[in-house]
Amino acid sequence: MTSDVVNEFSAWLTDFLPDDYYERYREYRWDIELRRDHQRAAFEAGWLQPTWPREHGGRSLGLRDAMEIRLESAMRSAPKLPNVAGPNVAAPGIREFGTAEQIDRLLVPLLRGDEWWALGMSEPEAGSDFAGLRTRAVRDGDMFRVKGRKIWTTQAHLSRWCTLYARTDPDAPKHRGISCLILDLESPGVTIEPIRMASISDETFCEVILDDVEVPVANLLGPCNGGWQVALSSLNRSEERRVGKECRSRW
Repeated sequence: MTSDVVNEFSAWLTDFLPDDYYERYREYRWDIELRRDHQRAAFEAGWLQPTWPREHGGRSLGLRDAMEIRLESAMRSAPKLPNVAGPNVAAPGIREFGTAEQIDRLLVPLLRGDEWWALGMSEPEAGSDFAGLRTRAVRDGDMFRVKGRKIWTTQAHLSRWCTLYARTDPDAPKHRGISCLILDLESPGVTIEPIRMASISDETFCEVILDDVEVPVANLLGPCNGGWQVALSSLNRSEERRVGKECRSRW
């Protein structure tokens, strides 16, 4: 027997979806406007991040209800988020580590899908070794000057912001000298080059080149040299992973 909250979500989803959604699903799954509308509507109705408070796209629900909503959404083939990295990775990091000003300016536009986010983590010479990143951010007054390259940066060409991980203390152990900076991708010195893909995808990979880019010190997300923890927490606190892990431990 399904719970009242899942029934409420299911009825909401039925009302939102076009009448011919399942008949034309192969077309609708690529419909970016439908996917944008779905994210905005889910945020406004409180279904985007169910365990979060209403002002952040949720309903303050418990873990089991949140998981059942996620399962219902998957079984109903609800439209995919157009910018997965934003609500699922960047948002948890901003909500946990952001200053009041950062949360006030950035979180709601991110959750509504008005501003897209990229993740500046992987680098050409570091591979999957996140702690081996070489992008440098040097403090210069109230600015960091950033030089380096990021690779496999999904949807960077369509994003306004990026959680950029850079080395701010080259003398510290490699996982302790990293900071997370909120990078405006429209900043001078940022070059974004989409990578040609062998298959059709709506999540284009990009290379991001940073040539003496100025990032305000006020755009630090979390403490200076504390980027390792920001990255781990952001990835571990994404709604699906956190709720899934905690629900499995209870069941």
